[in-house]
Amino acid sequence: MFEVACIQLEARDVSQYEQTEKEILEWIDSLCSEEKVDLLVFPECAWPAYFLGENEEAAELALKRTPNFMKEVAQRAAHYRVHIAMGLYVQENGLLRNAGFLWGPEGEILGRVYKSNLWHFDRKFIEAGELFSVIDTSLGKLGMMICADGRAPEIARILAEKGAEVIIDMANLVSSASSTTLLMNPQIEYMLPVRAFENGVWIILCDKVGLEAYSIMNTGRSCVINPLGHVIGSSPSDTPEALIATVDTEMASYPLPDKENRCFARLTDPTEELPVTSLMAKPMVLAETGAVCSAAHFSAETADHYVAMASRMIRVLQDQDASLISLPDCGKKADFDEVVHKLRPLLNPKVVVCVGGLAEIDGHKKRAAIAFSKDNTYGPIFLDKACRPVVFSTEAGRIGLVIEEEMFLPEVARSMMLEGVQVLFWADAKRHAMTEKIARCRAAENRVFLIRAGCGDKEDNSFIVSPTGNICAITVPGMDQSASAYCLLGEAYSKTVITGTDVVLGRLPHAYKELRNTSRKEE
Repeated sequence: MFEVACIQLEARDVSQYEQTEKEILEWIDSLCSEEKVDLLVFPECAWPAYFLGENEEAAELALKRTPNFMKEVAQRAAHYRVHIAMGLYVQENGLLRNAGFLWGPEGEILGRVYKSNLWHFDRKFIEAGELFSVIDTSLGKLGMMICADGRAPEIARILAEKGAEVIIDMANLVSSASSTTLLMNPQIEYMLPVRAFENGVWIILCDKVGLEAYSIMNTGRSCVINPLGHVIGSSPSDTPEALIATVDTEMASYPLPDKENRCFARLTDPTEELPVTSLMAKPMVLAETGAVCSAAHFSAETADHYVAMASRMIRVLQDQDASLISLPDCGKKADFDEVVHKLRPLLNPKVVVCVGGLAEIDGHKKRAAIAFSKDNTYGPIFLDKACRPVVFSTEAGRIGLVIEEEMFLPEVARSMMLEGVQVLFWADAKRHAMTEKIARCRAAENRVFLIRAGCGDKEDNSFIVSPTGNICAITVPGMDQSASAYCLLGEAYSKTVITGTDVVLGRLPHAYKELRNTSRKEE
């Protein structure tokens, strides 16, 4: 257990590097003199600034001063007997790096990280890093990542598999709003809580506030997130401050599905060999990829009642031109095979229905999901089958079926994205406190559509998420309802988040060799 202080700095232009240096050192002196803290965390590019193009002459002068600045930080770490994590630009071996350093209480550099998942104009200044180190310290095992690295599930996963108990995320998260008090960013809203949850680690995010170079509005909201994905402390979006929180590395995490014997070989395949890469390269008329997707939700007391409600929903939705329909879980209400058998004759030729439930395999009922049309069956996929994630090419697009807590493992959805999935169907029979955040994270980090079918309970609901992570259609809990959205499925092959940042092309699969369970052995 230790005390951490996140120093949420005011963003400044690189031409103000002297004032930035003064403020950073003053923050260290004042905090360590007044508070009992074990770790101080500063944002990405705390020194000298994030955007070096604002004043190239000032940037050059600041970078020459970096070694002296680092000595000042090291001296204070030793003087106050604290750990200090800080993001800064450094020149190493002729390369400029967006780096994060961890100084120990002796003033020594314990570890470093280089930003790997580059954001927007980063490539104009820096080289991507491939260093995913976990540092064994007196505070516990600490990993580090920088800003957009939090969007790539592989990076936090590698750190966790190497034993990290805490991941420090130094960031300059950007946003926009009509008021600085309203600023928010997807990483803060749902991505980083999911990273903490899916890896069972603490995450310490330190960000800046304010405007840099007239154009970079920092989000603030530095926070500390526990292994259950809960934010235990956060800063405002518009005020520099020191957020102090207690980190308990002994805290238990949520028991996640076992990854052993899974085949996630796609995660380390060369980009040019991925199915999604060839699909991204094919020309298309975006309007021709449009599909009405519908998430149905209803309660049913008996098997006959379930089939009757599903039949009514399908008739209504087909009249409204739906081509992909998700139904609530039928596991407790109706026989899986009977549902498919009775609903199939109702379908128009190009309509696909997805449903989760209990199906028989080897004489036992297992959790399963299936997609079916009038003429074809896709699946079923069983919960406990240790096989390579499968993507089905259907009349309504390329679909991946994910069952219950399998969605908690980022590798499942990630592998399907690399196989070229357009829509993830989540057959989920039990709502969790993290359900909505996980759904939004999986859609956004992979730039795909996601349809979540709830269990039909009055406290639950169904929804559709767009590739940006926004919920575009949702049902009201306790109401028999379907919610539909017009989805341009071709957007699932546009993986650019912003110029310079691409979910597929920006990955470094050769650097993910440390991910376990990538064997090509299949059942």
